[in-house]
Amino acid sequence: GRSFSVLAGAHTSRVALQTMHERLSRYEPASTELIAYRKDGHEFLMEWHASPITETDGTVHHFASIQRDITAERSAEQALRRADRDGLTGLPTREVLERRIRQSIERSRERADYRFALLFLDLDGFKAVNDERGHVVGDRLLASAARRLEGTIRPGDMLARFGGDEFVILLHNVAGSSDVMMVLERVQERMAAPFELQGSTLTITASIGVALSDSGYHHPDEVIRDADTAMYAAKRQGRGRSEFFLRPPDASST
Repeated sequence: GRSFSVLAGAHTSRVALQTMHERLSRYEPASTELIAYRKDGHEFLMEWHASPITETDGTVHHFASIQRDITAERSAEQALRRADRDGLTGLPTREVLERRIRQSIERSRERADYRFALLFLDLDGFKAVNDERGHVVGDRLLASAARRLEGTIRPGDMLARFGGDEFVILLHNVAGSSDVMMVLERVQERMAAPFELQGSTLTITASIGVALSDSGYHHPDEVIRDADTAMYAAKRQGRGRSEFFLRPPDASST
C-alpha cells in the first residue's frame, strides 16, 4: 500500500518519475528505466511498466504495475558491446569484421547485383613513431588515425581495427572500381595530412590493399588474405601506395 517513493533515492531520475506521473494522470500506459534502491540502500536498475485498468463503465480506478530488476541484464549487454569494440580506438574488432564479411559473402552469392570490397590498411612509419616517441604517443596516433578514417567511409560501410597499426574498411554495394578509388583517394588524402600530438607534428601515410568480391570468396579469411597480400605489394612500392589484388589467370576459387 505504499507509493513508489519508498524505492526512490538520491540518483533516481526525477525527470523519469515526472514523465511517468504525467502519463498515468492521463490514464495512459507508461514505462521507464531508472535507478531504484533496496531497503539496505544498495542501488539497482529497475524497469517499470504501468497500465490503467479500465472498468466496464470506462472509468479508471486502478493501475497494474510491474517492476523488474534489470541490473544483471543491462550489465551483460554492456559487456557484449565492449567486447565488440576495440578499447583504444572504439572501432569494431576483428571478430565483428569477420561476421560482417561473412554476411557480405552470403549476400553476394544470393544477389548477382551485389558487390563488396575490402581495404586492408597498414600505417607507414608507425613503428618508428612508436619506438622513438613511446607507446603513449603511438596510441594517440592510432586513435587519431581512426577518427580520420571514420570520415572517409560512406554510410553503411564499416571501419574496423584489425590489430596493431592495421585497419580494415568494408565497402558495401560497390558499383565498380571507381567507387573504391574514390574511397582510396579520400583515405590517402586524410592520412597524409600532419598529425599534431603533444606539441609535435607527425607525418604518416597508409599502404592499402584491396580485394573485390568478384573473386568468388567463400570465407572471410580468404578476402582478408588477398587484401593483405595486395597491401604488402603496395608497401613494396613505397609509402602511401594502393594496390588491387589480382588473382592469377589459372587460379580457381577455393
